[in-house]
Amino acid sequence: AWLLAFGAWTLFGILQSNQNMLLNALTGYETPARDLYVVTVGGMWVWALFTPLIVWLARRSRLERDRRLDRLVVHIAFALAFAVVDVLTDVVILELVPTGYERGRFLARFVLQLDLNIISYFIVAAATHAVDYYRLYRERRVRAAPRPRRHPAPAAAPAHHA
Repeated sequence: AWLLAFGAWTLFGILQSNQNMLLNALTGYETPARDLYVVTVGGMWVWALFTPLIVWLARRSRLERDRRLDRLVVHIAFALAFAVVDVLTDVVILELVPTGYERGRFLARFVLQLDLNIISYFIVAAATHAVDYYRLYRERRVRAAPRPRRHPAPAAAPAHHA
């Protein structure tokens, strides 16, 4: 499952890099393709690393009927925390990997990426809930299914004596 998540985040990073390259071509802004891929796919790999923890948090703080509002507040706080860690990681990546991107400016990056980071958190949490509830549904369905009747084994035929 984690390999699938890593692959999904990688694919999303490649698609987002391609979109950024198209945007740069349309606006005349020049950023080398390598820089786009390093920063964007690297950022998605950070989310791949976040995924197991988000799954764990989603399972610990389910949005059940009786505690929905409390749990939603908890998830919003976690989403904001992951957004902060994501941007801090981006700042570190930009310091360590030479790219054409401007370094620093945490607050500007945080505001720019906040919507995507919040959505990313809630997509992972929602997917976790969907998979878990589907599994629960399947288990209940199997338990509720009528069990086939077992017919007694046929009696042995009497032996014929000649």
